[in-house]
Amino acid sequence: MMNEIKKCARMSRMNRGFTLIEVMIVVLIIGLLAAIAYPNYAQYVTRANRADGQDRLTEVMFEQERYQIRRRTYATDLTLLGYADSDTINSKNAYYAISAEECDGNIRNCVLLRATPIGRQAAANEVALTLDSRGAKTGPWQD
Repeated sequence: MMNEIKKCARMSRMNRGFTLIEVMIVVLIIGLLAAIAYPNYAQYVTRANRADGQDRLTEVMFEQERYQIRRRTYATDLTLLGYADSDTINSKNAYYAISAEECDGNIRNCVLLRATPIGRQAAANEVALTLDSRGAKTGPWQD
């Protein structure tokens, strides 16, 4: 009989589960990890989305250079380059709106492409990326 009592006492100690303090410590640790990890993840996503705008700017500049070789001028109307919209076109994943404008007051010599953040990128307080036909870049380019 004594053996059975000791056995029951041991089993009740083993089946107690977690205390409230132990659960609170685990919740605190998870909260700290999330507080550290989320900002880093958000920065990573913003940088990855920025690459979408940079790729599209480079692609449109390539088309501008092709157009300039044929016509001896750059185009502010993007339909002349084969795009559907004349004012702005979106980057492939629609994080940036790409537009073209003359730089230095002469479209024959220079064109400036601007990628303005839209949607999620605008919400992340991203600034516009620019690229001109001389290779000058402004904004947070990743090389």
